[in-house]
Amino acid sequence: MNTVSALATGAEHELIGECIACPHDHATALLLDTMREGVALCELILDEHAKPMDYIFRRINPAGAALLGIDAQQAIGRAASIVFEMAIPPYLDRFMQVVLTAAPQRVIAAFPTASHDLDVTIVSPEAGRVLLTFHRLTSPVSQANDELDLVSAAQLVQRLPLGYFVVRQCDGHLCACNEGFLQLFGYQHRDEARQHFRWCEAFVNRDDAAYVRGSCAHNGMVDSLEITFRRQDGVEFIARFSARVHAAHGTLEGVIYDITAERQAVLRLREVERRFHDVITNAQLCAIMLDRRGMLTFCNEFFLALTGWSAGEVIGKSFFDTLIVPEARQELHNAFHALLIQGTVQVPHIAGVLTRSGEHRLVQWNCTPLYDNHGDREGVTCLGEDITQREQAAHELQHSLEKLQQTLNGTVLALSTTSARRDPYTAGHQQRVARLAVAIAVEMGMAAEECEGLHVAGLLHDIGKIAIPIEILSKPGRLNEYEFCLIKEHPRVGFEILRGIEFPWPVAEMVLQHHSRLDGSGYPEDVTPDNLLVSARVLCVADMVEAISSHRPYRPALGIPYALEVIEESAGHQLDPDAVRACSALLREGRFTFTDDE
Repeated sequence: MNTVSALATGAEHELIGECIACPHDHATALLLDTMREGVALCELILDEHAKPMDYIFRRINPAGAALLGIDAQQAIGRAASIVFEMAIPPYLDRFMQVVLTAAPQRVIAAFPTASHDLDVTIVSPEAGRVLLTFHRLTSPVSQANDELDLVSAAQLVQRLPLGYFVVRQCDGHLCACNEGFLQLFGYQHRDEARQHFRWCEAFVNRDDAAYVRGSCAHNGMVDSLEITFRRQDGVEFIARFSARVHAAHGTLEGVIYDITAERQAVLRLREVERRFHDVITNAQLCAIMLDRRGMLTFCNEFFLALTGWSAGEVIGKSFFDTLIVPEARQELHNAFHALLIQGTVQVPHIAGVLTRSGEHRLVQWNCTPLYDNHGDREGVTCLGEDITQREQAAHELQHSLEKLQQTLNGTVLALSTTSARRDPYTAGHQQRVARLAVAIAVEMGMAAEECEGLHVAGLLHDIGKIAIPIEILSKPGRLNEYEFCLIKEHPRVGFEILRGIEFPWPVAEMVLQHHSRLDGSGYPEDVTPDNLLVSARVLCVADMVEAISSHRPYRPALGIPYALEVIEESAGHQLDPDAVRACSALLREGRFTFTDDE
């Protein structure tokens, strides 16, 4: 007779259901793993009308996976329609009938992945779930051979990591035991255990011994008691203990499973949970938990103090509809559902929280999924930092920076206008040079911050001419040597004027170097080519192109083509070749032009 068929009563299915519901219990896991019969726990998936759509494998033992012809690791947690590659999984309606009627059914089933028909018993251990126990249909000869295999059960008992024993009821003398029992109680050999072990002396607590005697006397058994036993060397351990009385033989047969490590782990876990609870409760952060519907199931004291709500007013309420400002609800709600579906930690989200007084507090939320005992996502836990004051300070700082930038721009414009008004022939020259220099810098791939500094330097590069007499600046003829010496001093004068201003860029140095050349032929003479700034080299090219192409008191405008010929001939020995290349590309391709109103 097949073992599962023999045990296919409600009580036995209840026992198997308890085993499969406790996969982390070593003893029950071992029992399920060593069973030759298939055992599977499935959960039905219903549509909005409570009609079955599919079912998910929640548990399946190795024998069950082999009989069905599937991979247990890949099947657990997946829909049967995917596992069996069918639009409608097999026996879905039959499973629903068992759930609705609570009446067990037995069927001869043919699963698409199984190599043989299976004898399947279906029960519903709890709402929405079915427990399947099944085995392969065999011939009478094969069944007889299966029964003969039961002889190996004694060998299995010897190998189990459980303490198996038989003692006489009259005096507690040990009659039989396995290796697991010897290891539990610290004996080397069975003869030693039979000589020294006494059942009543193995209990640490006499009340436990009395309870076991009474339960065996009245019920003929004890089931899954947690008892503290004492080894023969005096060391105590906690065990789960079950036994039954064989009245005909006057013996008590039982199993003992050491759960000391489990209990210690539970105690450590409880301590960790206590500390975690203390941290969350006292943390200066908002800590909340939401279920799958977005309902608030937990919040710490800091969250309540920040929002002014009481726990009774918010627990069980929709977090998004009750506590989040309307303009942020949809985005945060979408992130919440994505976290539940994908299970990946999201980037922090900033959302306004509504306080009881109607005030808005800006909170940055970091959320992670919550998992149930089956490893399924059941909600979300979130930690939130109140960043209201920080954001206000950042806004005020940005406002101050903008005002400072406006002041700086105004100062630069005032200085530029002052120098330009003394020389009507060069009015707009600095603005045109600044525009061209920035365009060249962008073409060369220079950073935005460098381009901004170059623009300021372009607007001020000729400010040193404020120290040169207007007669020289506007002289229509060729300058004499003395006058040209005065002109050559304007970069140094500009440097002296600007060096005391704390620009974010080396503006004074760019102004000093804007007439320098790579071969040392420029001025001032004490500026060495090795120290030329890249931005100053760009400014030099832009200044030369604008000066050649524009009208001057001593000559008419020579035009852009001629200016490009001059700088291209000077590229590499006087002018920076990269700057020249970029400038030529901009002007020849028409991507930059000087405007008439400059």
